[in-house]
Amino acid sequence: MKLKQFIIDNQNSLILFNIYFFSLVFLYSSNIINYIFFIKKFSLLVVFILSCLCFFKIIKKKSLIFKIIKKNKFFLSTLFLFILIYFYYSYFDPDLGFSIFSNLNKDILGKQSCLNIPNFICNNWYLIYFLFLILIFFSFQMLEKINLSKIFIYNAVIFAIIGIFYFLFILILSVTNIEFYAYIQEKLEFGTETIRVYPHFSVTYTPSSRNYEIFPILIGKLYLLNEIYKDERFSKYKILLFIFLSIFIFFSYSRLIWILDGIMMILSFILVNDKKKFYKLITVNLVAVIMFLGILSYIYNYSKILKWEWNYNYRTNIAYYTMAKISTLFSKNLERYFYEKNYQMWFYYAGTQKHRDAIAKNEFKNSDSKSQFFKKNIEKTLEANFNSNTQRKYIYNKALSEFLNNPFGYGVGKVPIRGSNAESGFLQIALETGVIGLLLFSTLLIYPIFYCYRKKDNNFKIIFIISAILLMSQLLTVYFWYSFFWFFIGFIYSVISSSSIVKRQ
Repeated sequence: MKLKQFIIDNQNSLILFNIYFFSLVFLYSSNIINYIFFIKKFSLLVVFILSCLCFFKIIKKKSLIFKIIKKNKFFLSTLFLFILIYFYYSYFDPDLGFSIFSNLNKDILGKQSCLNIPNFICNNWYLIYFLFLILIFFSFQMLEKINLSKIFIYNAVIFAIIGIFYFLFILILSVTNIEFYAYIQEKLEFGTETIRVYPHFSVTYTPSSRNYEIFPILIGKLYLLNEIYKDERFSKYKILLFIFLSIFIFFSYSRLIWILDGIMMILSFILVNDKKKFYKLITVNLVAVIMFLGILSYIYNYSKILKWEWNYNYRTNIAYYTMAKISTLFSKNLERYFYEKNYQMWFYYAGTQKHRDAIAKNEFKNSDSKSQFFKKNIEKTLEANFNSNTQRKYIYNKALSEFLNNPFGYGVGKVPIRGSNAESGFLQIALETGVIGLLLFSTLLIYPIFYCYRKKDNNFKIIFIISAILLMSQLLTVYFWYSFFWFFIGFIYSVISSSSIVKRQ
C-alpha cells in the first residue's frame, strides 16, 4: 500500500524522471555498435508511451494551455520561427530546389549513432526533438507535484554508477581476458593501451563521446549543490554523493566538462550568500579528488593489484597524465613537460618496433638524448591524440571562413566542414541555416540568462547557471543532436514562465 500511495503521490515526477532517464539510455546505447539493440528499442518505446501519457494529461487542461501560450508568446514564436527555418534548410537544396522527398542528412545518416537506430528517427530527428521540447515545456508547467531535484540528481547518480561499473568491467577484462578485452576495444573503437594510459569514467567508455555523456551528470551535481545549501547543517550523505559526482566528472578527462564544471562552481559561489559554507564544501571536495588521484596513481603505478602481462607490462603515470591534460587548457609548455616526464607512456605511441624497443630497454645515453627522442618521435603523436586545440582552431577558422562566404546557409547536413560537424553549436547553426537561424538559436539560449539574472528567487539562480553552461557548451561543441539538449531548453523556459513560477510558489 505504501508503494502504491508513493506512486500516486509522485506519478508526475516518476513520468518525467523516466522520460528523461530512458531518453538518456537511448542516447548512450545508440553510441555502442548494435550490441544492445533491444535496450535501444525498449527505451524508445518507453519514452514514446510516457510522452503520450504526458500529452493526454496536458490536453485535458485546455484552458490552461491557452493561458500558457499567451504568457509565453516570445519564446513560442521564436521557437516556431526557428523550427520553420530549420525545416526549410532541411529540405532545400540550391541545385535541386525545395523537395519534401530530398534527403539532405546523408552525412549525418552515415554516423555510427544514426546507423544504430531506425532511419526515420535520423531522417526526422529535428522534428522529433522539437516536439520533445514542446512536450517538456508544457509538462513541467501543467503537471503538479514535480520534484525537480530528484529527477536530475537520481539520474546523475544512476549513470555515474553505471559508468563506474563499466570502467571496472573494462579494467578487469584488461587483466583477466586480453582476447575479449581486445575484441571489446575494437568494437568501441578505443586503443588497447587506453585503460593503462588514461583510465577514465564515462557511461559508454567511447573516448570521443565523454562531453555529452557527462553533461547531464553535471546538472545533477548542480541540483545536489543546491540541496546541500538548503540544509541548515551539512548532510554527510549528500556531501558524499556530491564528492562522488565530482570525482566522476573530473576523471572523465573531458576538458569541455572541466570548463563547464568550473563555470558552474564559480557562478554558484557568486550567487550563494553563505560563502563560508561554500569554502568548506569545496575544500572537502578538492581534498577528496586529490586523494582519489593519489589512490588511482598508486594502483596504476606501483601496486600488484593489476597484473598486465602484455606489451612489456608498462605502467604509465596517471598523475603526470592528469597534470598534462589540465595543462592543455592554458600552457603548451607545461603539457609538453608532463608528457616528457611520463616516460612509460611513450611506449604506446612510439610508432615503430625499433622505437618501442629503445624505450623498453632505456637505450638513451643521457637526459638530453632522451629529451631529443621525445621531441622527435613522441611529442607530435601525443599532441595529436590528447590535445585537439590545433585541430579545433583549424575547424573554427574554416567554419568562420565558410560562413562569411555564404552567410545564408548551406542546408542541414551540408556543412562544408570535416564530417559536417563545425565543433560548435553556434557555427553549426550558422553554416546550416545562415544568419537568421543563428539569431533565432542565439536568442533561445541567451534570453533565459538575461531574464534570470534580474530575479532573486533561488529557482532562477539555478536556471541562470544551467542556461549559462548550456550557452558556453555550444561555443565549443554541438549538443543539439542529443535529446538532453532539447529537454533542458524546454525545462528552462517552463521554469522561467510566469504560470510555472506561480504554481511552484
